[in-house]
Amino acid sequence: TQSINAIAEDNKNIIWIGTNNGLVKVQNNSSKIKYYQSVKSEKYNTKNHFTDILIEQDTIWLASFGHGLCKFNIKEEAFEYISLKKASDPKEFTNAVYTIAMTKDRTIWCGMKGHSDIGGIVILNLKSNRMVRQIFNPKKEYSLGPYEYWVNDIFIDNSETIWSANRVGPIDRIIPERNQIKYIYYNDIK
Repeated sequence: TQSINAIAEDNKNIIWIGTNNGLVKVQNNSSKIKYYQSVKSEKYNTKNHFTDILIEQDTIWLASFGHGLCKFNIKEEAFEYISLKKASDPKEFTNAVYTIAMTKDRTIWCGMKGHSDIGGIVILNLKSNRMVRQIFNPKKEYSLGPYEYWVNDIFIDNSETIWSANRVGPIDRIIPERNQIKYIYYNDIK
């Protein structure tokens, strides 16, 4: 079976759907449907498992559940994977991206699924190609909240504040230019 994980619309009113078996393009005003897979397969393949979609002009950014960040070129209909694992220390990052969001300066925030060794948030600056990983570290003032290893959603508001929701624990409110993170617990919300 095919699970639908994410839906987005581009500036040409085309609907894009991320599934656990590829990317689907739906012409909004007709019944035309086109399927894309980076690996042609009837069976499940982690390279075709997309959990979130972000559209930037002629590029679709996809959260790939097992292969990092995926860049789909709409004009060329081609997939390119960006590994979030560091070559120097492959255990430091994971490629299990679950959710993505982009700031105005083209920095992609990738919410990871994992445990303390591999989860958290990976921040990729597309201009500098620099990656940074954020996890909970009680010794650092600027770190994610406790249990922030399994990130369910990342939202960037109009003031460029990043909101991170996770499986358990607090919601993180991240203000990058101030190096500030505030934890908001459910019982604080009234």
